[in-house]
Amino acid sequence: MHKEQIARKLIDAYRDRYPDGLVPPNDASRIVRLQASYLATMRSRGGGPPAVKSGNRIYYPLNELAEWFAERSVQKR
Repeated sequence: MHKEQIARKLIDAYRDRYPDGLVPPNDASRIVRLQASYLATMRSRGGGPPAVKSGNRIYYPLNELAEWFAERSVQKR
């Protein structure tokens, strides 16, 4: 499966749940199958999926989260 297909499947699967396109950290960790604390560490060190801050809350834009996850996917040979 191509990276674009992986990203599209994730976006399609979660679009209805996050109509504004913003995913809270705990939900983002489930989507990309990483611990929320690991995402927080990557975010504080300048890595990981792109995140936005609104007030004192952090969100991950669904499109960018899906693209980030797909970019790190491994294809079978």
